[in-house]
Amino acid sequence: MPNIPNPQTKTINAQDANARWEQSLELTTAFAQIWLANPQLAKQAGRRVEEFVMPLVEVQKRHINDLA
Repeated sequence: MPNIPNPQTKTINAQDANARWEQSLELTTAFAQIWLANPQLAKQAGRRVEEFVMPLVEVQKRHINDLA
């Protein structure tokens, strides 16, 4: 199926894009702090979240054979 442009798609200006980016970073930081303070909560949120707050070396060990 060809790519058909969506007439409802809008382009946002750089200022709005930057504001959304900043808000996204703030949310990421807030959730990271919550998950770091409560590792069990991170574990409940799923493997990707659990790995997000794990030390990089541990995540690398967990995935050592993923590309083998």
